[in-house]
Amino acid sequence: IDDALGAYRRALWHVDFDEGYVQLEMLPEHQHTVYEAQTPIRLNLAQCLLKQAGSVPVSEAARQLDLVLEAVEKYQLDGKWQTKALYWRAKARLAAGVYDQAESDLVKAVTHDPNDKLIRSALADVRHQRRQLRQDQRSLYQGKLVQSSNENDDNRWRCLLS
Repeated sequence: IDDALGAYRRALWHVDFDEGYVQLEMLPEHQHTVYEAQTPIRLNLAQCLLKQAGSVPVSEAARQLDLVLEAVEKYQLDGKWQTKALYWRAKARLAAGVYDQAESDLVKAVTHDPNDKLIRSALADVRHQRRQLRQDQRSLYQGKLVQSSNENDDNRWRCLLS
């Protein structure tokens, strides 16, 4: 994985330009070409970063995927890149424990490619994990909170003191 990360970072260095230069100096068709070249590199870089999630912050992978999604939208690149970026960003958010946003990304990915079994499976897994988390939270707080009988009280839920 380390070799692949190095290779993708070198490849990105070769096709990455200063944003000001791209916006001010390049013609729109050249801008499109630059982002079209960067997109698969950023996707692969993010996948490598996610596989190394223990030693590398997940936020770096999410940042790469945000850049891909921004380029896809702005330069109307092929929709397959958007679907892949949404899937991998959902994986990054799942690794970070942000289940709501992960589910939102997967729902968007399913709307782009409803026949992709991998995305549907990941969406089912996220929903299962959210249900499990809610169930764990319920059992953790069960019997520890009691509702106040005063409906006008802003803090209706009180912690039971033992």
